[in-house]
Amino acid sequence: FTYLPEFVDGPTFMELFNEGLTMRGKNAFYDPDRIEKHRSGEDPDLYPNVDWYKELFTNNATNNRANVNITGGADVANYYLSLGYYNETGQFNTADIETYNSALKENRFNFTSNLTVNVTSKTKIDFGLNGYLKNFNEPARGRDNIFALATQASPHIVPVQYSDGSWSFVRGATENPYKALTQSGINNRYDNVVRSNLRLTQNLDMVTQGLSTSGLFAFDVFGQTTLSRSRNLPSYFAEGRDTEGNLILTNTDTGSPDLSFGLQRSSTRRLYTEASLNYGREFGVHDVGGLLLFNQSDFSDARPEVDTYQEAIPYR
Repeated sequence: FTYLPEFVDGPTFMELFNEGLTMRGKNAFYDPDRIEKHRSGEDPDLYPNVDWYKELFTNNATNNRANVNITGGADVANYYLSLGYYNETGQFNTADIETYNSALKENRFNFTSNLTVNVTSKTKIDFGLNGYLKNFNEPARGRDNIFALATQASPHIVPVQYSDGSWSFVRGATENPYKALTQSGINNRYDNVVRSNLRLTQNLDMVTQGLSTSGLFAFDVFGQTTLSRSRNLPSYFAEGRDTEGNLILTNTDTGSPDLSFGLQRSSTRRLYTEASLNYGREFGVHDVGGLLLFNQSDFSDARPEVDTYQEAIPYR
């Protein structure tokens, strides 16, 4: 991170809260003994002091790039091929869980291919193909929501997790950020994009010098599939300890350990055709040129936000 906000700890927060009340002629909310218990850390279950940013985020992350480019050819044909791989991990402090991995990460494969074939001295074919395949993974609560929870959660209300393994939550308070990060499930998205074009160019000097014709067909397609598996585990709030020192827990959210399942698909498609007649010639100090061009585009949108018949009609 280039910059992060700095937050006060739990005891400082409580003291400032009291000061805000007493400066307005009201009674302090937190007594000094309780504040000192949060500062001493004698019982983190009942008197927590949590730095949520430290719990949720790591100091750094990594990305990796690899590229291979190949080019070659002869008089008849020339080719260019490029293959690329990119990987990046986010700065969420996640751990592998038995049923899934909620790490923030992206893997992407890129490819580009160009081929030029001189069929004859007057006829040329150009073919291009490029696109990418991408896999993106994040916690089910989403990146923006995790950042928001980390900023909103108070440092002194609940611990990250109780010592007996129970997850903490107070009714009416901000959701436990670490639980949302590591226990809420995953969103996994697959993107694939392919763009292709085929052009035929024909020299028509046999008709008249400087005349040529060209035809182009292009096909672009985008597809996306999102798999969501989410859950909300049971949560508790510690009211105190019994005579044997065990936590007295109140269930604040029934929740469920089961992962729900959601599937969403979307796609777009574009067809493009073009035909042209070109003329260009020099007559002494004069240049004469002309272009007759026809093109047509057909775009179909099948994304989830398209929800009416009119919106689904292809755009031409």
